[in-house]
Amino acid sequence: MTSKQEKKITRLLETFDWMFGVQNYTRTLQVADEEEEGFEGVDMCCEIEIDELYKALRITLYPKFFRCSEKDMRKLLLHEFCHVITHHFKRLVLGLLNGELCTMKELVAINEGTTSIIENLLHKFLTDGGKHYKQAYKKYLEV
Repeated sequence: MTSKQEKKITRLLETFDWMFGVQNYTRTLQVADEEEEGFEGVDMCCEIEIDELYKALRITLYPKFFRCSEKDMRKLLLHEFCHVITHHFKRLVLGLLNGELCTMKELVAINEGTTSIIENLLHKFLTDGGKHYKQAYKKYLEV
């Protein structure tokens, strides 16, 4: 990754930090040397790991990521940050698949938390058009 790419990516990720409410998380950006096979055998471009306990994000960029257009890179990073919204449900379902029980209270808490994140994002876009987010998203494509 060039220093120019790292600067652009970091600036975009800082906007996503605020947009998705993880601005107080430790964020690590790493570049993998080798491709990684993902869902249904397709090579991954990037992935995010979310550590809710220690409030940390690790974003890994695979070689395929750097072969994408800047528009696609931006969309891929946005996709990874969307996992911030869904990771609680994923954790719950994986637990169920492994025979762990879930209480109604836990399910309601996860549902309400996820709904609140979506509500806050939509509220921002419906009240002021998400101007700051839009500007930062668009600026990523600028040289």
